[in-house]
Amino acid sequence: MSQAGVGMYYELLGSCIVAMAKLGEISEEKVDSFNLPLYYSSSTEIEEIIKVNGNFSIEIMDSLSHQIWQTSKKSNIEVSVSGGRAVFQGLLEEHFASEAVEKIFEHFAKKLADNFSIFDGAAHEHIDHFILLKRHFN
Repeated sequence: MSQAGVGMYYELLGSCIVAMAKLGEISEEKVDSFNLPLYYSSSTEIEEIIKVNGNFSIEIMDSLSHQIWQTSKKSNIEVSVSGGRAVFQGLLEEHFASEAVEKIFEHFAKKLADNFSIFDGAAHEHIDHFILLKRHFN
């Protein structure tokens, strides 16, 4: 598993989807055709993309670093599941149907609770990028 907390998070979510296919709750074909391409860019990459685009100039760019999973295990699990639901629910419903998504997040909450110790020692720093752009009007 990835040593970054976010990588382990996605691996657990993916394992729930695979487990549901093995239980016959969703089709294996749907699982095989599901793709969730995620890529976390560095601030340097973001800056380069904006420069290459040419339509904007960067007025302010700052990286905001904060720790995740600082409170109780129960609270961390609730926040993790609701955060995943907020980000992925629409995409998952479009691919698997809303009934399956409810079960996916039920499995995910249980799997997080059962395996929360895997996050011990993982990188728990989360970085958000704040970028204020100015549009070039040509």
